[in-house]
Amino acid sequence: MQRRVPVEACGAGAGGEAEVTLGDDVVRVRADEVAVVQANTWHRFVAAGTGRLRMVCIHASDVMVQENRADA
Repeated sequence: MQRRVPVEACGAGAGGEAEVTLGDDVVRVRADEVAVVQANTWHRFVAAGTGRLRMVCIHASDVMVQENRADA
């Protein structure tokens, strides 16, 4: 499921690999790499490697507001 948030966010890989969809682009994020998501950008993180995906997500807000898009 894709989601978007009204603030800039980032996902930092702590283990494993993720396929990250950022709008129309798809990138691969590995441990010790960071994907930056611009505000209001549809995005998703999906485990892509053979190991367990571990990541830390940081949102530039003290309140979590998220819109989900079920059709993607």
